[in-house]
Amino acid sequence: MGLHVDAAPALESPVGEPASRRRAALRWTWRHPRATGYGLAAVLMGCFVAAMVSSTEHWTPSTSGLPPNQAGYLWCCGATDVGASWTVPRLAPQSHQAAAEGVWIGLQTNSGDFFLQVGTQDNLSNLSSQYQAFWSDGPLHGAPVDLGNVNPGDLVQARLVESGTSQWVITFQDQTLHWTRTREISYPAHYAHALAEWIEEDPAELVPFQKARLFTMARTNGTLVHDLEVNGAVPVTSELAPESFVDGAGMTFSPSLLQHGEFHFVPW
Repeated sequence: MGLHVDAAPALESPVGEPASRRRAALRWTWRHPRATGYGLAAVLMGCFVAAMVSSTEHWTPSTSGLPPNQAGYLWCCGATDVGASWTVPRLAPQSHQAAAEGVWIGLQTNSGDFFLQVGTQDNLSNLSSQYQAFWSDGPLHGAPVDLGNVNPGDLVQARLVESGTSQWVITFQDQTLHWTRTREISYPAHYAHALAEWIEEDPAELVPFQKARLFTMARTNGTLVHDLEVNGAVPVTSELAPESFVDGAGMTFSPSLLQHGEFHFVPW
């Protein structure tokens, strides 16, 4: 397809990110290790709850397995390769001056010792919209590392794959703009029973000396996630646990039923 691929990057350690980059990213914290207050055991339990869907009838996603700002699907367990494609959602006119939304794929153990993610984030601030690709991990405490700008409507593809013991390849491709970013990291953490995740999130903002607080969940034109893959295969509905959350305005965010290898986030 004539894609431009970055030159092979040097092996980088997530712990070794420049301090300036970390400080600049503190206002955007996508994920906190679940050991810090969201109940890690519930994540693993979420893989076995009755919300596991085995038919195409009406169903209600669980709200027990993820932090109260994330919706999507979980696959349990032992994932070492996860991928998906989606169209970058367009921010709709907002009733708030600041709002945010993110879509990403991830791998994480229920112990919280291992966490890796890659995706897109959409941010509205002072009536100015920003769309970016990012990756992050546990040592970065979820603070995003910029992979490049994207546009609403771009078709993107993301993948996380184990390339060796404690070695990981992070790949993000903007198929519309014809560019690819690849990062190779060393991440020495126990990941034998990692969950695979496909998530939409209302990001959290870190305020110094204060508790993290959620941004307003941004309205978008909707997000269709497709080409789901885990460990080299397409997951089926019966293998996935759907999860939803209710935002501060009382709006419930959920994944639709997985059909033909794709789903969308509702209500948008």
